[in-house]
Amino acid sequence: MYITVGRNPKSNIVITGYDVVSFDHATIEYNNGQFLFIDDSSNGTLVNGRLVHHSSCPVSQTDVIMLAGVCPLKWEQIMAQVPAQNTPPQMAGRPTQLYGGASQNQQPYFSQQQYGGQQQYSQPQYAQAQYNGQQNYGNASAPSQQQSKFDDRDLDRWHWGAFFLGWIWGVFNHVYWTLVALIPIPLPGLVINIIAAIKGRRQSWENGRWRPEDYERFEKNQKGWSIAGIVVFGVCVLLSIISWSILASTLSIISNWF
Repeated sequence: MYITVGRNPKSNIVITGYDVVSFDHATIEYNNGQFLFIDDSSNGTLVNGRLVHHSSCPVSQTDVIMLAGVCPLKWEQIMAQVPAQNTPPQMAGRPTQLYGGASQNQQPYFSQQQYGGQQQYSQPQYAQAQYNGQQNYGNASAPSQQQSKFDDRDLDRWHWGAFFLGWIWGVFNHVYWTLVALIPIPLPGLVINIIAAIKGRRQSWENGRWRPEDYERFEKNQKGWSIAGIVVFGVCVLLSIISWSILASTLSIISNWF
């Protein structure tokens, strides 16, 4: 079974109050008592202080999961999605293994101590990332300057390139539903262009699988499309004015003849 996580209201675990968490942030695959965390987000996820970004890793109930480095994903939320008869046993002291990367042995986050017949737990042995423009990914390499400039909310800005160029912009930016604008009816085409201008920047980012470290290049690319769209619109307006002027002059000359 699959457990979806994100700001999407249709997710199994809906995240609210964290704009840095992606709309469809991650998927947790559950199979025979094993959990596999699959990150599909813009800002990545910390698992035991280690960055998981556009990759996957096994997780268990002793692991600490921080979406975008700031939003804790509680195991109570995950286990609520798992049928009671399939609840897996907890695993302590398991190394964190990134698929496609080297494993990293880590100490258990909660060390048990017997005290007066009750269990005590030490504080988590990781530095929680602060999302203040610079992220701390524990043992992961430090983010680049381009990554620190990334803000997930910028992806929701109006896009002039998508508005003026419509399906042409969509084809080159993996937003293929804009091809609906080719239907030879004026109103649907205008509606599609408006929706593309509102949603296009984010969909282009997600469909093109851009990464936070590529944000500056992405913005430069989309700025070029916006400039091209404005230029094309301006040229079309100018040609329309010239055409109407020529037509008006021609009609005036013809009327003078008669």
